[in-house]
Amino acid sequence: MTLRHAQVLVVEDDVQIRELVADALAGEGFRVATAPDADTALNEIERRHFDLLVTDIRLPGGRDGFDLVRSARANEPALKSLFISGDAAPPGRTEAVPPARTARLRLGIAAA
Repeated sequence: MTLRHAQVLVVEDDVQIRELVADALAGEGFRVATAPDADTALNEIERRHFDLLVTDIRLPGGRDGFDLVRSARANEPALKSLFISGDAAPPGRTEAVPPARTARLRLGIAAA
């Protein structure tokens, strides 16, 4: 993924974490938009193209990060995703990653 032109949507309900992740990604050359919940994120995805969706697993409003990715890919099948969480992986979910630092985000995005 080309860093300077990649469009990334960061979805995180905690404003401080959302800004931290967005700033880290912007510092790496990504164009970043943010959303506090799944519904807001889906509205953004309908309005514009994103190359990558970085989402918290636990989100307010009845949809979690997994639901968000499924819904987003219904309209954008090629959308890549990276899950982040401050919690350990929920039971039965192995695709979660531990809390991200800039280097870990870089590695996760490179693998997406």
